[in-house]
Amino acid sequence: MQTGVYGSGYLGTLVSACLADFGTPVTCCHPDSSRMVEMAQGNVPFFEKNLTEVIKRNVRAGRLVYSTDMESFARKARVIFLAEDSPEHLADLALHVARLAPKPPVLAIVTPVSVGTAADIEKRLKTANLKATIV
Repeated sequence: MQTGVYGSGYLGTLVSACLADFGTPVTCCHPDSSRMVEMAQGNVPFFEKNLTEVIKRNVRAGRLVYSTDMESFARKARVIFLAEDSPEHLADLALHVARLAPKPPVLAIVTPVSVGTAADIEKRLKTANLKATIV
């Protein structure tokens, strides 16, 4: 099963690298193509012990892929971790992913958010006549 991580900041990078290192096929998606190229090469803009090696190892093994293609990302991944460093556009992101996914995805919110955010996203999905499981 393909897993997706949306976000290439500190949080998204750690989640995607660790999932891949456990053997899970992961696609990390973000709209900034230069950032995706840099990350795939192991050029991480922050320090976390052994992170560069973990990323390079999993990219070479084919378990960690970086993409800017949101449509392909949403079609392939059944479980998607929403791992933006800021919750500012999280609800819009969840709606966008749910619209693109062929089946209702499982959206795991790992972005730090205030209490009630998941319920608010569920209401917005229902209002838009979209389905997703929010975790």
